[in-house]
Amino acid sequence: MDNKCNICYAGIAWRGKRVGRGRRPLGWIERCLGVPFLEAYEEWRRLFVGWKHFVAVLLATVLAAVPALGEPVRMEREIDADGSSIVIDASVWAPESLEAPVLQARIMEWSEEELRRVFFAGQDVSFTHMEYGDGQLVDGVFANRTTQYDTEDRESLYVYMGTLEFAGAAFDYHDAGRLDTLYLEMPQGQALSGAAYQQAIEAARDKLAQLGLEAGEVIRGYRCDAALRAQWNIQSQDGYWMQLELCLEGLPCYPRGFYLERRDEPVMGSSAWAYVAEGQVLYLSLLGGVGYEVIGREEAEGGPMDLEGAIERLTDKYSGLILDGPAVFDEIRYVYMPVPQPNMLYHVDMRPAWCFMSDSGEVIFDALTGEEIS
Repeated sequence: MDNKCNICYAGIAWRGKRVGRGRRPLGWIERCLGVPFLEAYEEWRRLFVGWKHFVAVLLATVLAAVPALGEPVRMEREIDADGSSIVIDASVWAPESLEAPVLQARIMEWSEEELRRVFFAGQDVSFTHMEYGDGQLVDGVFANRTTQYDTEDRESLYVYMGTLEFAGAAFDYHDAGRLDTLYLEMPQGQALSGAAYQQAIEAARDKLAQLGLEAGEVIRGYRCDAALRAQWNIQSQDGYWMQLELCLEGLPCYPRGFYLERRDEPVMGSSAWAYVAEGQVLYLSLLGGVGYEVIGREEAEGGPMDLEGAIERLTDKYSGLILDGPAVFDEIRYVYMPVPQPNMLYHVDMRPAWCFMSDSGEVIFDALTGEEIS
């Protein structure tokens, strides 16, 4: 899937090592305990008379037995698609349970009070509204209104219909472009660990949570130390630059913007960028994407297509095509894919989907219908 507009650049390096958490379905509990959950319940209840003691032991056992899905499953396969060659040498990121409803969502809106509380608590803030075009109203809000907030300490916040960019006083605004460029130059899968890194991740997640956004795993990140700062002329202090998943009900959203050819319109992905130093979020941005909020849900009839079903659809797509070489896919992800609702500006259906990624683009299939999203 080719990107056709510059607003859709975010997440172009949507590759790399996740760092920890995953969805934890009940099935894991029974497999880890080796007995049905209710049997374990009755046995524990018989053994432990005190209710509080029983609950404490039950929770401790369950939490110890359930592993976090912090590592992908590796898949290697070569497929002959009626003369065309498909090579899957990929990390597969998917939850244990694929069940996911279709979510009706719209882009996030934040009140001035919320923004002041999250970014400028106790500070005097000036702001400027800038409006472009015809000033079209969407649910009572100017769809093309941009607001710029500034403080005397040179902190700034840019807000535009579901997206924002914050730069703290200790962050040199010009560093954002340099850090983004350096991000693309860093080797994939750079190992990061340690208490300082985890503290940085949690600081970014906490700031996003204050904005009503559910942050998932780190898609990719690196530490910007003194050597890198000197090499790339980065003025801000040492810290961590990272891109984080944004999730809805625990399932990551597709992070990149893309162009929906059959509808002739761009669609915004959803992910966040942060620079964190000494546990403080110095920079936070959704630019190139937006935050989504759920306004409705629809339980799907029948179960979603599993990975083997998605591979069958991929094989059908390439069957009989004349290619210069094999179609190679190096990453597969199960995500929520935004599909615009007809005649509803900034409203989307979030549909569970299988995303096959390659150096030349992505192939994405709706997990409920099997249709390609393009």
